[in-house]
Amino acid sequence: MKPDSMSDGAVKKYQYAPLAQGEKGTNLQISTANIKKESFAPLDIEEALHLTKFGKFNYVLVAVTGISLAAVLIEMIGISFVLPVSECDLSLTTKDKGVLSGVGFVGIIASSFLWGYLADTKGRHIVIKWSLLLAFISSVASSFSNDFWSLLVLRFLTGFFVSGGYGPAFAYIGEFHTEKTRSRAIMYASIILGLFTLVLPLVAWLVINQDWMFDFPAIQFTYKPWRLFIVGCSTLSLVAFLIMCILPESPKFVLNNGNIVGAIEIIKTIHRWNCGKNADLDHIYGLYDETASDHEQDVRKRTLFASIWFQIKPLFLPPHLRTTMLMCILKFIEFAGTNGLYVWIPEVLNRLAKNDVDYPGERIRMCDVVYRYRPNITYTDKSIVFSPESCIIKFEIATYEQTLLLEIFYTLSFVIQALLINRVGKFPLLFGITVIATITSISAMYVEVPKLSAYFYMLQILIGTTDSILNAVIVELYPTNVRATAMAIGSVSGRLGSVVFAYVVGLLLDYHCSEAVVMTFVLYILCAFLEIFIPNIHKRPKKKTVSTVSE
Repeated sequence: MKPDSMSDGAVKKYQYAPLAQGEKGTNLQISTANIKKESFAPLDIEEALHLTKFGKFNYVLVAVTGISLAAVLIEMIGISFVLPVSECDLSLTTKDKGVLSGVGFVGIIASSFLWGYLADTKGRHIVIKWSLLLAFISSVASSFSNDFWSLLVLRFLTGFFVSGGYGPAFAYIGEFHTEKTRSRAIMYASIILGLFTLVLPLVAWLVINQDWMFDFPAIQFTYKPWRLFIVGCSTLSLVAFLIMCILPESPKFVLNNGNIVGAIEIIKTIHRWNCGKNADLDHIYGLYDETASDHEQDVRKRTLFASIWFQIKPLFLPPHLRTTMLMCILKFIEFAGTNGLYVWIPEVLNRLAKNDVDYPGERIRMCDVVYRYRPNITYTDKSIVFSPESCIIKFEIATYEQTLLLEIFYTLSFVIQALLINRVGKFPLLFGITVIATITSISAMYVEVPKLSAYFYMLQILIGTTDSILNAVIVELYPTNVRATAMAIGSVSGRLGSVVFAYVVGLLLDYHCSEAVVMTFVLYILCAFLEIFIPNIHKRPKKKTVSTVSE
């Protein structure tokens, strides 16, 4: 909140200390010492951030945010390359693969509220840093799994920990930028996310399609390339952790927790990174945040679970209720159509590619191909037996090529959004991408050219690129004290969509493929309709007017 204006006759120099318990109405304590001719007005933190410029610090921040987001996504979708080639090693049915493809998202759902609460009360920085390190450890451990249940538990833990690098990361990067640069910074981070997902099929091809293996008969364990691929997917979490070690906490979070001196020091640190070591902002004598409230103090007085509920409750009451419900539905559909489908992309594309090899030039619909190459499994009293010809040891090269093409489209979509979002606004991009995904989703089922069906099936995944736009909207619609929690709730809704859709598609794929396609089409239509009602979706960023120091 903005401090009361000072009379022109009383010229003061500001000194800073945390707010006293119960103190309201100001973010400053003022001393009348060192009176000079100048009058120093405190700055809104948005104005102070504008003065720091956009430079090296912001590039590092965008990079680590992009790596953090990529770590989360690649941990979740990287398993889609692992499950088809490990099905015979771990005796996995299509239903088992559906469960494993979604269990990481279950971990994210289980922890999202906890990470959101901790990010809003303890800090964004500490949550992102340590959750990613724990995710790295659990992911590496999962690469040594030798059966369904051990892989299930460890992938759940990986999702549980890596979730801390998602929702809080959007709040973290958003609070270092002004309204004018915030959406663009988030888009740039999303481009980095896209670049890493672009590399994913290349890494999968280089690692998974190798012939080597290390056998350990004493412990009945064989180390194969797909296990090394899991380790490779986990390294982004470690890299993000290391970079986070050199970055500060969000200045808005520090300010809204009463540490005004700390917030000013962070602002000055950013300015020195961007403008040189000798640069300083000596004329910043105070900061305030118009969204500041006593909410954090109230949260800290309560027990853990009471605090979590106290943090969540405002989001489901006016004036946030309508926005929260709308965002939850949109996130559910968007993640269902992205992650829920993506985990089956390598499997479906590999079946289509194998059909092109076995029956070149054949005119056949996608679902008929899916039915043709479903696994041939024999169930016994104690085990599951796969026929040797149905075991996938390597992917067809066309599978990697088409997946790489999908990632190129995905990355280009982020680049286009970053270039256009401030020019055309959020709604045209959001709605346009959803319409394209809707058309391609239903087209995939009716085209009788398998290769063209593969392209249409891939393009519907582009609805996932709208997530960055929705996150930019959430950052702008919610105040600082509940922003990370709002992100967490959106993340939970989205991951729930991923879990439900991945499992349902796993149940339907081998025998009811057409029903799965129609279900996707209907959800996309609903998504496009609801996007019209997002609050302030047509709003354009305003130019920020910076306060000047009068002499």
